Amino acid sequence: MRIIACLASSVDGKITAAQLPPNQWAKLGTTADLERLFTIRNQADAILCGLTTFNAWAGVRWSTNQQAQPLEERIAKYHLILTNTWHFTAAALTIIEQWQPNWLPFIVVSNTPPPAQLQTIFNQPLGNHIWLQPTPNSGSHPLQTIIEQLTAQYPTIQTLLVEGGGNVIAQCLEAQILQELYLTLTPWLVGGTATPSLVGGIGFEKGCFPKVLWQSIEPVEAELFLHGSIQYPSST
Repeated sequence: MRIIACLASSVDGKITAAQLPPNQWAKLGTTADLERLFTIRNQADAILCGLTTFNAWAGVRWSTNQQAQPLEERIAKYHLILTNTWHFTAAALTIIEQWQPNWLPFIVVSNTPPPAQLQTIFNQPLGNHIWLQPTPNSGSHPLQTIIEQLTAQYPTIQTLLVEGGGNVIAQCLEAQILQELYLTLTPWLVGGTATPSLVGGIGFEKGCFPKVLWQSIEPVEAELFLHGSIQYPSST
């Protein structure tokens, strides 16, 4: 399976603006960056994002004013939501409850089943659900288990696009499953110690840094469109 990521960041590595209201997201890129994202999405059979990203964007992607496109009009056939908390916002849950059969199916990926108060919603036949159950002491990263399950259960998924946020990107790097990065470098300097970054998590130790081998760098007005492959320490 080809696993790629596409994000936009500020010069200082932030992927949104600081001091936003909860569950809101400020896009840093321009219209050209958005068009690039859509082009890359067209390569994907499935899209993976974290719950925070889904909560922030659900109302934009699938609001009552901008309904989800019919499945036959999309290239990606699945939307994967990665969560261990199940802290869906009320707005996101409303959208999920109103999900239509011809909309993009989704898979909730978690190492825990939904809490009791969400059982009614997520037991409805409105999508597919994978409950992540890593094999104890297997030594595999949980996301490696996800990929194995996806490969076995959904063989038509040949390309998986990761759209963030930073903690999901960090997990993909820890699991060494991310192969390519499409990054739009915007001209902004956002700052803020609590502002979400391109790579979240606890960080990597010196000598264990993944690195990007840039294959193309294209200036487009005030932005840089970059594309590269990910190299991990174990592969050097």
